[in-house]
Amino acid sequence: MVWWVVASAFAADWSVVRESDGCVFEHRAEGSPDGAAMRATCTWPDVAPDPLVAMLSQYEQYPSFVWAIDAAQIRRVEGARALVYQAQRLPGIADREVMLWITKEELEPGVRFSWSVASDVSWKPSEGNIATPKNTGSWTVRPAVGGGSEVVHEIAVDAGGQIPRWVVALVRTRGFVKVLEDVRAAAIAAPSA
Repeated sequence: MVWWVVASAFAADWSVVRESDGCVFEHRAEGSPDGAAMRATCTWPDVAPDPLVAMLSQYEQYPSFVWAIDAAQIRRVEGARALVYQAQRLPGIADREVMLWITKEELEPGVRFSWSVASDVSWKPSEGNIATPKNTGSWTVRPAVGGGSEVVHEIAVDAGGQIPRWVVALVRTRGFVKVLEDVRAAAIAAPSA
């Protein structure tokens, strides 16, 4: 009984803000104990899990299907995790750079890709750019009942520096939805494994 109360309290932090194209989009407010975040829970009957997982495994290819990522490079691999550099470009603000540890975890069934800032790695952003102090999130892909994929994407970011409210609002609404639309389209177009 206690686990249900804890789970319900955690779930109460999320607010549904939109439903479209098989996805439920939620936001968690800044006042939450875990901070602001965005989450999409999707059922994509037209996306097979294997090509989607193969695509998400290619960290250096993220700029081709995540609109805000301008460049990505794998710096090293340690077992199931990779150190990945990303340059991010958003309209109206200075470019951001981040070094992430991305981990691939096999689930029963499915796969989860999770990441967080590589705070244990010493590096500096390019001159004029800002290091992103917080970038945590995940992609979880599972086979859907009846075919296709169940996908959960969650992300919490503090981009650092001063960001106009209109840019934050754009990313939290249309920008996050566009990421899901673009990833779905890329996965549909990806060759089958």
